[in-house]
Amino acid sequence: MTKTYIRNNLREHRKRLGLTQRQVADYLGFESSDRISRWEKGLTYPHIINLGNLCKLFIVPAVDLYPDLFDIAQTPGQHDGKISESDDVDMNRTLSESSVETCS
Repeated sequence: MTKTYIRNNLREHRKRLGLTQRQVADYLGFESSDRISRWEKGLTYPHIINLGNLCKLFIVPAVDLYPDLFDIAQTPGQHDGKISESDDVDMNRTLSESSVETCS
């Protein structure tokens, strides 16, 4: 099965501020940094509330963190419209493989 990844700039913004994944996790109220790691790797992306909090932390608009996601959102028919109620959204369930970079 081909995994789908979405490009993001989370790591760059975190490093720019000199923060660790653990510090970002603490800011967001998470017990571990696992979620931050998954977001940075593009395996999942944050719920809208956490995306807003990341924007506040990094002092950037959401489009700077996930430019491809905003390109996809502006192109109707590029996703199936299903959003998970979990905090992390699995890219393989929400976006068509043709709309994001894929790795085998």
